[in-house]
Amino acid sequence: MRPRRSPAWLWLAQSVRAARRITAELIVECLENEGVTHVFGIPGEENIRLVDALSRSSIEYVLTRHEQAASFMAEVYGRLTGNAGVGSATLGPGAINLLLGVADATTNSTPVLALSAQVGMVRSYKESHQSVDLVSMFAPVTKWSALVATPGAVPEMVRKAFKLAQTERPRSRQPARRHEDHPHPPVPGRGRRALRRLSGVPCGYQPVP
Repeated sequence: MRPRRSPAWLWLAQSVRAARRITAELIVECLENEGVTHVFGIPGEENIRLVDALSRSSIEYVLTRHEQAASFMAEVYGRLTGNAGVGSATLGPGAINLLLGVADATTNSTPVLALSAQVGMVRSYKESHQSVDLVSMFAPVTKWSALVATPGAVPEMVRKAFKLAQTERPRSRQPARRHEDHPHPPVPGRGRRALRRLSGVPCGYQPVP
């Protein structure tokens, strides 16, 4: 006979299910407060609760054929409206497919928010199916990349994400020096004479034709 499940185990399982449901609904509520009208993406097993919560909200979920298309649609939405476009994907390869559109949005200074699923915390640091360090992967191509570790952090994290996405892109503290920033106009022949000095060839030397 199978052992009976203890009340403590049942309470824990119910708490986990409730937390997942509350987290998805809390994310959608925060998106509505930010004025989001559309979310582009592909549903999956790990983000189905988010998609279900979106179906009961004022936000339209736009189904795409590929996560990369979702990221570019979110970028175009942000470019046309000035408000952050939102792309959604499941975990692992689905989230990785968002990278190209997200990177393109960053290089074009377009506001975009990318939402993806992730494996449970109990599977962290294990060789688990589709477990990828998405935070580190998205960090170089975004202003901010973070993991929602607790449902209570959702409102602050969503507000920070939209604030960073929709504010002016910060300049580098050490910008690259461009050619037109040179204080003096280029002198004809200066580069050729410098190369000859470095190579030990006299400046007046002319090769025999």
